[in-house]
Amino acid sequence: MDLLEDPNEGGFTNLLLKQATSEAQSAASPASALQQRASRATRLLDKRNETLQVQGQLEAHKQQAQRHEQQLAQRELELRNKQAELHDSLLKFNKFLTDNDAKRSEAERKLVDNKKFLDQKDEEISQLRRMLEQLRADEQDKRRLLERHTKYQKFFESVLEKSDDYKEVKGLIERWMTLNKTQLTLQADAEAAGKRSEQHKAALQKYLADKANDVLAVNNTIAELQQQLESQLERSLQEEAVRDERAEQQVGKTLEYTQIRMAVENVYRRVCERCGQKFKKTSMFRQLDFVGAVMVDYQDIYNKGKRRLAAPDTARSGGTLQPSSSASGGAAAGV
Repeated sequence: MDLLEDPNEGGFTNLLLKQATSEAQSAASPASALQQRASRATRLLDKRNETLQVQGQLEAHKQQAQRHEQQLAQRELELRNKQAELHDSLLKFNKFLTDNDAKRSEAERKLVDNKKFLDQKDEEISQLRRMLEQLRADEQDKRRLLERHTKYQKFFESVLEKSDDYKEVKGLIERWMTLNKTQLTLQADAEAAGKRSEQHKAALQKYLADKANDVLAVNNTIAELQQQLESQLERSLQEEAVRDERAEQQVGKTLEYTQIRMAVENVYRRVCERCGQKFKKTSMFRQLDFVGAVMVDYQDIYNKGKRRLAAPDTARSGGTLQPSSSASGGAAAGV
């Protein structure tokens, strides 16, 4: 938007320029009016040309922004590739350390196992020696026992002579041992069956109690997880609303700043063109300083012209500069 020529947004400078133009037109000839209309047509053409130039610059900025985004995407891809390479290197190094730790642990474990094996063999040797001594002692006891039980052998032989059911003493003894073993086995089975029954009853009661406790604990856990889920959902909704609000504020500020900067740059460019100076890329504050300085110069020119118009006697004299129609048109065209 052209801030120098728009009557609604030109400000104090446009008001002064209109007053100067109106005063100059009241004292100018019909030829001056024609020149002013021609100047207005020229300004309209200048506006159209400047609009086309601005649109071309915007397209150039868009293309530059697209190229910049492509470069950023390429850099991001390169960074991701480097990050993947570093990750692979880290995994390989971690695997190397893990393998070394495993090998060291395996060696230490083998050393401990070998030491345990040697200790176990030493213990076995000691046990075998004690068993040998015990066997020797048992042999002596059995010899003495055999000597004492010889009378029983004679008794069994006398029984065999009188009975036809058994042919040898060994058979009689084996029959007795079988019956005695069967009796002991049946007694042991009965006792084991009673113990197993008691154990099964206790295990069943414990299982039922544990399952009841597990069901209660699972129900409590489900209730707690439900509460946590609801709180997490509420918190996530609040955080999403805050993020959306911040994003909208940031977008509004960015758009406002961009519009202000483009307007300032447009005014600065037009002032440079009017003043015949080359447009230079600089900061927004320096551009505003330059435009302010030009406005001050225009204000001084306007004040001087007004003072000259207010002094007709002085204007008629040949030694001073009279405000002619060509000068008024030139000032208007410059603005």
